[in-house]
Amino acid sequence: MRRCKLLLLICLPILAFNLFLEGSLQVARASNPKIPERIVSLAPSITEILFELGLNKKIVGVTDFCNYPEEAKAKPRIGGFFNPNLEAIVSLEPDLVIGISNLGNKSVIKGLVSLDIQTLMVKSFMIDDILDSVLKIGKATGVMSRADDLVLDLRKRIEKIKDVIRGSKKVKVLFVFSYEPLIVAGKETFADELLSLAGGENIVRNIKGRYSRYSIEEVISKEPEVIITTVHENLSSLLKESKNVRGWEKWKNLLAVKSGRIYVVSEDFYFRPGPRFILGLEKIAEILHPEVF
Repeated sequence: MRRCKLLLLICLPILAFNLFLEGSLQVARASNPKIPERIVSLAPSITEILFELGLNKKIVGVTDFCNYPEEAKAKPRIGGFFNPNLEAIVSLEPDLVIGISNLGNKSVIKGLVSLDIQTLMVKSFMIDDILDSVLKIGKATGVMSRADDLVLDLRKRIEKIKDVIRGSKKVKVLFVFSYEPLIVAGKETFADELLSLAGGENIVRNIKGRYSRYSIEEVISKEPEVIITTVHENLSSLLKESKNVRGWEKWKNLLAVKSGRIYVVSEDFYFRPGPRFILGLEKIAEILHPEVF
């Protein structure tokens, strides 16, 4: 329970960060911008983009939550997503810092700008934001060709999923971020966008707020055909099953329970809007439409 509450405190605000500082501090150029050789990342999704663009050797600092790919774990740490340490960042002598605006890092970003350290702030909330972030980071780091290739590949994989599921019946889905308490994703969320692209119908799209508590009575009334729940990818398979599948077994009249269509997926694909979103999208599409995959 404690871990679940901590996860929600950390991850749900990350998914909602575009509510804050949107449009501000998007790009703060140093007085003499150049192709960077020392880059600090202020977000796990940014770190993943940098690795995808082949810039791993230029990354000199990452956040405490940057855990993918494995090589990222060995990089120097500069603090959390909401509370990066300005002194730690400056000590790494970066010539480019890349991050995502939020209330916690606002003062740090201003400090970097005042020190004339080239700083790039991007949005990374919905899929179009992710693709746009890849292009902006590619341009700022001198690897625009790689960025174009990555975006093109991601778009092709999205279109392939659309083609495969075209004509398939929409599947009623409950997407759960937490079982106790029951936290679900509504409209205008990253998870909702993935469900829609994968041919799913989010049964809680009309809840107030993007992420809200939900009652089991409401779930029963909506009759989901599929329940998808997220867990930390490092949890053992036994713990995943006990916490996220067996908890639903008491509700035997739910269609998803009766048909055995309860699935556990890695939270990183759905909490972390980076380039691995495509893996999450492909996984959901396969879950919802096994007959065409």
